[in-house]
Amino acid sequence: MDCFFVAVAVRDKPELHKVPVAVAHSGNAGSSEISSCNYLARAKGVGAGMFMQTAKELCPELIVLPYQFDDIQRVSFQIYDIFFLHTLYVQAVSCDEAFLEFGRGTNGMEKAKAIRNEIFEQTGCSASVGVSFNVLLAKLSSKKAKPDGIFEISNVSQAEEFVLQLTIRDLPGAGHMTSAKLEALGVENVRQLVSMTKGELIQSLGKASGEMLYNYARGIDIRPLSMESNMMRKSVSAVVNFGIRFEKWEDATVFLMALGEELSQRLRNLNVRAKCLTLLIKKRAGGAPVEPAKFMGHGVCDNFSKSQILAQPTDDEVVIGKACIELLQQFNFPSEELRGVGVQATKLISDTPGNQRSGQLFKAWLKDTTGNAKNQEECEAKAEDPITETSTNAFAATSFSQINIGVLGELPKQLQQEILASYGRGASATTTQTNYQPPPRRKTNGKAPLRRKHPARNIFDSKSNSRLARNVYLLGTGDSGKEDALNDIRMSQVDSEVYHSLPLTIRREIDRYAKKRRPTSTVAPIPRPRASSISSPEQPVKKKLTPVVLPRIEDLYADLVESLHDEYPTTGTRAQTAAFDPIYSRILVEVEDRALDQALRMLRFVRRKCSSVATPTELAEQLKRGFNHVLNLVNQDIRRQFNGALSLRLVTPL
Repeated sequence: MDCFFVAVAVRDKPELHKVPVAVAHSGNAGSSEISSCNYLARAKGVGAGMFMQTAKELCPELIVLPYQFDDIQRVSFQIYDIFFLHTLYVQAVSCDEAFLEFGRGTNGMEKAKAIRNEIFEQTGCSASVGVSFNVLLAKLSSKKAKPDGIFEISNVSQAEEFVLQLTIRDLPGAGHMTSAKLEALGVENVRQLVSMTKGELIQSLGKASGEMLYNYARGIDIRPLSMESNMMRKSVSAVVNFGIRFEKWEDATVFLMALGEELSQRLRNLNVRAKCLTLLIKKRAGGAPVEPAKFMGHGVCDNFSKSQILAQPTDDEVVIGKACIELLQQFNFPSEELRGVGVQATKLISDTPGNQRSGQLFKAWLKDTTGNAKNQEECEAKAEDPITETSTNAFAATSFSQINIGVLGELPKQLQQEILASYGRGASATTTQTNYQPPPRRKTNGKAPLRRKHPARNIFDSKSNSRLARNVYLLGTGDSGKEDALNDIRMSQVDSEVYHSLPLTIRREIDRYAKKRRPTSTVAPIPRPRASSISSPEQPVKKKLTPVVLPRIEDLYADLVESLHDEYPTTGTRAQTAAFDPIYSRILVEVEDRALDQALRMLRFVRRKCSSVATPTELAEQLKRGFNHVLNLVNQDIRRQFNGALSLRLVTPL
């Protein structure tokens, strides 16, 4: 959009269309800053970020209007509604800027004219449109089209000629520091930049910036549109760049703790936690006045930032504040030189209950070691309560067959003997062992022999049901009340038949947590001879694990149609819907990997295929019901993880 804030402010004021206009919070205060101005004001030298006093000196007839945030939001929504009416492939950049993608064969100039006309008719604001075949050239074309015009770069030869006329600062991503480094090498424009090799650019600017500028100088940009930003928030910030005047280190630490509290509140309001924190610092530039022209403003500053990856996602104000203090200590800047401080939270994790991966879902697929679900619930409830000497015997009905042998083998030898002796040959747990003989006493050198303070007991008996019994039960069932029991899962506990029937994403989660462990023992290990350097034929050869290859959505759809063709006359609605489970599981992989672009592509492919089937009628109805079921499940997953859902403009039910 052209001068968006000004365009919204003057759209109902035709008398201001041909005079210099700016938007700011005050037209009288000399230290008020210009937020936006129209092209008539720019022609007089007025620009965004300029103090009002300077702007009035350059353009005495300048008209200053206040912000109209409600109207700005309303017009922005209208603009995006128009975008989505023309295409589903929209990448939002800001409230007034976006990238739109259309298929091959589309006349870009006609689309641009139609969109511009609709925007002007509905909002009264003008728009400039750049048309080209990649993101970089479309961005550069839109700058060329301003104000209120259209510019197209239609082919490679035209693109090369256009880019060679630009300066380094005209390229997106080439900021002040990058330009300064290139100027030190004698490179001031793109024509000179093209003469440098990729290796030289990487050596001077780093791998990412070097490769990017090497491609941009040739009009090359392979970035696809990213629609993930339309469905989820990527960062939360709390920044203060006004009135920062610390006299000592303690002032800075107190302020950072308060800033951490503010960021924590914003995270909680959004129901998210942050995995990464970035401290943003403005430091007074060398030679800049201590007190800038704007009272308590930051003045001319150097900008710095430093990030820290947290061990766990958090929204705790103390954790955030302490992390920021640690980052500030690493800068080692004098406190009185700071002019701006901010904290940015990224790598956001949804804090909704459906997204808290405590591992409880996967414990349900482990072999049940307590007989039945009812007993398990009773025992879990009992395990959560503080155990006292008068508590009832929650383990009275436990039989020997219900003991987890794997856990039993990991217990100390003495405890194993007590458990086995208490059961005898499969005796009931309620039977008290009275004829237990303690092991022979060991003699020590000059010390009294070890004695039992208490007689042998049945650890499942109510009178001796102490903390030890609770610990044995927790080990056997994998309770994660105190620790993450998933870290101790062994594959021997996983029912293979159930495991192979699970969706791929759940199997991958189990594989990540499950590991094979040798049972520990208090008995000293028997020394074994060292293995020969030459392997014998009897030694097992470890098989190399092959990487998991995910099925293509096209193949899964073909299998689905084939299965429905064979079974649809005889299967019920539930079975028909279950036939879509492989497709849903494949899309869920992309959702959990935060690759929403791929998930959206797969959903659109399945929808297009399902809607194209017209006969037989029964099969067409099954495909429609199945797709709507998958779309509903995917939206539930997106709602849990990203606090949102796919817009009906992106994917509509059948």
